[in-house]
Amino acid sequence: MSISNHPHIVINPASGGGRTAKLQTAILQHIEGRIGKTYSLCITQKPTDAMRSVAEALESGRTHILVVGGDGTGVVIGNGPITAGGMQLTPNAVLNDGALDLLIIQEQSVLQRIRSFSRIYNGRHVFLPTFESLKGRSVRIESEGLVNGTKG
Repeated sequence: MSISNHPHIVINPASGGGRTAKLQTAILQHIEGRIGKTYSLCITQKPTDAMRSVAEALESGRTHILVVGGDGTGVVIGNGPITAGGMQLTPNAVLNDGALDLLIIQEQSVLQRIRSFSRIYNGRHVFLPTFESLKGRSVRIESEGLVNGTKG
């Protein structure tokens, strides 16, 4: 399997008042149970880590990025419908249409995340109210500083 099919995951352990750090092992074990250890991982320690890590992952050829932290919001950037282990993070993505597909994950409780995770394998998560799918030829993501005072 090509490296581009292996997702890159960025985790901010400071998010959720440090709860993400406590749940990190369980979250990764759950992911590994579904797709194995076919992902790359960045655990942020400072605000610039996430951006640097995503840039490096994209430069290495990865096409699926999952970033979770801060206020519980995540963004997935995909250029293909299926990634490692059969996850359909961006199920409507087409490799040769010249567009990037974005999946915006709104704030979710840990229980909501666990319940929605299995739907990622059939692409049905995009119908849940906490997920928003967008498509564009160029993407610009801006923030007025750190969200809710996060550190990663």
